[in-house]
Amino acid sequence: MADMKIGARVRIVDSSLWDYNSSRGRVGVVDRIDHEDDEQSWRIVDDAGELIAWAAAVESAITPTPDSREALVTRAKELLADTAHTGADVIAMAAFLADR
Repeated sequence: MADMKIGARVRIVDSSLWDYNSSRGRVGVVDRIDHEDDEQSWRIVDDAGELIAWAAAVESAITPTPDSREALVTRAKELLADTAHTGADVIAMAAFLADR
């Protein structure tokens, strides 16, 4: 979530308290980020620029294909998360996953 930037296409995971989660699961674009507000950090708008909600948590709405480089590297990072690893280890694991 920390990697999300203005302009990123996201899915709302948790919306603001007064939204009663009616926006949960909706997809939009990050329009503004309030780094000082943990309850409503992300302003999400639709493609026309209309407000969908202020969200407490978002995730990327772009899903990489299972065999894409991004997906392989992401999976390699997940598998190596609890280990002392280097970037070379992540690349080696991604290459191993690609050969499976």
